[in-house]
Amino acid sequence: MTFSDDTPTVRRSPAEWAALLLRLRDAYDALPSGGRADLKTPNADVLRTEGAAWSLLTRVYRSELDAGTMTERDLGLLIVPLWLFPLAAHDPHDADAFQFGAWLRNVYPGTRGENLLRQLLGARTPKALLRHTADALGGAGRRSAVAWGALGAHLVFWQFAGRPRTIVLEQWASAFYRAQPPSTPGVIPHDD
Repeated sequence: MTFSDDTPTVRRSPAEWAALLLRLRDAYDALPSGGRADLKTPNADVLRTEGAAWSLLTRVYRSELDAGTMTERDLGLLIVPLWLFPLAAHDPHDADAFQFGAWLRNVYPGTRGENLLRQLLGARTPKALLRHTADALGGAGRRSAVAWGALGAHLVFWQFAGRPRTIVLEQWASAFYRAQPPSTPGVIPHDD
């Protein structure tokens, strides 16, 4: 299966996709380091054919596949966040309020953040989305973890052409420009 521009049907809410992604992230985190290393690749088309990725996806979602509530196409939508898992730790702190645009602004104040946002907003293919999101996550290193349920759901919805993608892009841009740059660049404050 390769990336294509055919439009899948949105059958799940963002909260349902987020829950599915958190199960996948938990399974990813439980893999031995060698298993996680098998999932690292710079090319999404290669990852789609990798047995390790599909093995993990089918193991995590076996009951949904057997019940017919999930399809191979659904699994394919989860490849984008799965490929990005190695680049950022999961931060469950305040996951419901996580906004990727605000995260970008806080981690990359100034022109670097604006450039990354422009690249993300201009992405037209899943490969471009992967590349630009990887640049953002990889450049932050372990300085700043992300809420993978929220970010992963956005990455999934981005892959739906039309209104779902537009909503994601509007949310990223709006959160970026609403966020105030932190007093200490690269550190996201948490309200405890």
